[in-house]
Amino acid sequence: DDDCYDFDAIINSDGLIENCMKVSSSSTVFEMAETECAANLSSLASIHSKQANDFIRRKSVSMGYSDGVLIGGSVSDDGTFSW
Repeated sequence: DDDCYDFDAIINSDGLIENCMKVSSSSTVFEMAETECAANLSSLASIHSKQANDFIRRKSVSMGYSDGVLIGGSVSDDGTFSW
């Protein structure tokens, strides 16, 4: 969509642009991901809707990530994963 430039438009249930997103193929740590986003005048995604979650799932699969993607979080010393 022209309103999102080289990003993909997330369309809400009313047919309006909810957000613009880009799924990166880079594998990196949080700080470097933040820097990459900032260089594109954007920020890391925060998923707040089914449409955004569905977009990330579909886009990831189309990029060949059929086993899932890491969308953030951290692992504590005891192995517990959390956001």
